[in-house]
Amino acid sequence: MSALVYGAVTRKRDEAPKNDSTSTAPPGVKTYVDALAALVPAEVLVLHAFMVEATTETKKVAGKAVTTIKDAGALEATFWVCIGLAAFLFLVGRIASKKGPLEKSDALRALIPAAAFVGWVIIQKSTAWDAVSPDSLSEGARALIGAAGAIVLGVFAAALGVKLDKQDPSG
Repeated sequence: MSALVYGAVTRKRDEAPKNDSTSTAPPGVKTYVDALAALVPAEVLVLHAFMVEATTETKKVAGKAVTTIKDAGALEATFWVCIGLAAFLFLVGRIASKKGPLEKSDALRALIPAAAFVGWVIIQKSTAWDAVSPDSLSEGARALIGAAGAIVLGVFAAALGVKLDKQDPSG
C-alpha cells in the first residue's frame, strides 16, 4: 500500500460524516484498509530496496550466498531517511486539501508507517538494520519483534481509524 495513501484515507475519514466513513461516505472502506496502508509504506520500502542493492554485494562462498555491506554509512543514512520519509509521506497525504488543523493523534498516525518500516527492515535479512545495529539481535528476536510489532501497529492503526470514524467531521 502506501504511507501517502494512509494519509489520504485518514483525511477522507476525517472529512466524512460521523459513522459514515466505513460505508457510504468517502473513503468508504473499512478500517483494515487504514492498517494495511500504514503497515506497508511501499514508497520507502522501494527506496530501501534500491539502496540495499546499491550499498551491498552478494557473493557465493562455499556454496552459500554471503552479503557484505560496501557502504555502511549510506545504508545507515538510508535507514534514518526512510523513517523520516514514511512519516512525512503520511503527513503529505493527510494535509492535502485538508480542512481544519491537524489533530494530536496525527502525530501518532505519522509514527505508524515509520515504525512499520523499522519492523520490515528488522524482520528481513541484509537490510539497513544491519548497518545501524549489526549483530544486535538474533534472527529469532528479529522475527519476533517484526511480527509482533506488525500486529500491534495494525491494531493501533485500525483503532485510530475507528476513532476518527466516530467523530464529527473536522473543519
